[in-house]
Amino acid sequence: MKKSDKTFKQLHGKAKLQYLWDYYKLPFVIICIVLYILVYNIHGQMTKKTTVLSIAFINITMSDSLSQHLTSDFLEFEHLSPKKNEICTYDNLLIQENPSSENLEYAYASSTRLLAAIDAKKIDLVFMNQEALKQLDKKGYLSDSINVSDVPILKNAGFDGDIYVGIIENSPHKSKCDDYLEFLHGDDVF
Repeated sequence: MKKSDKTFKQLHGKAKLQYLWDYYKLPFVIICIVLYILVYNIHGQMTKKTTVLSIAFINITMSDSLSQHLTSDFLEFEHLSPKKNEICTYDNLLIQENPSSENLEYAYASSTRLLAAIDAKKIDLVFMNQEALKQLDKKGYLSDSINVSDVPILKNAGFDGDIYVGIIENSPHKSKCDDYLEFLHGDDVF
């Protein structure tokens, strides 16, 4: 028998625990870190949601309840579980041809954020006013757009001017975009 084995057997209670801690704390800490990382990754994979669509609201402000209707009601329309699926939104974006000095920095930051998301193929649909429609169409970002001002839920929201929905040219979810347009124009949706 080794000397350390004899010493360990002679110890009792807290002394045994202290001995184990003194000699095995590094492997114990490493095992705890590895277990934490494994559990964290497994939990992340099990609770990760699939992005069904990404929608941007440009030059229009959607209330939380309206935004909720436009996203969660679509998941319900598609018979998709909100626990496993999501619609990402980009809110409060502002693009203008000649922004006033009052909102110049905000418009610049919004434009940069929007264009980066479009180039990264992270936006599928945009709700926008006519000015944003002209800007995005002029830059070739839209494959299709329609006026949705007569959709009851949007008509009753009190927007100034017309509201358009456009499909982004490089959208990674084009078939879901078509489904979304069908959802907006469905008679029994709103």
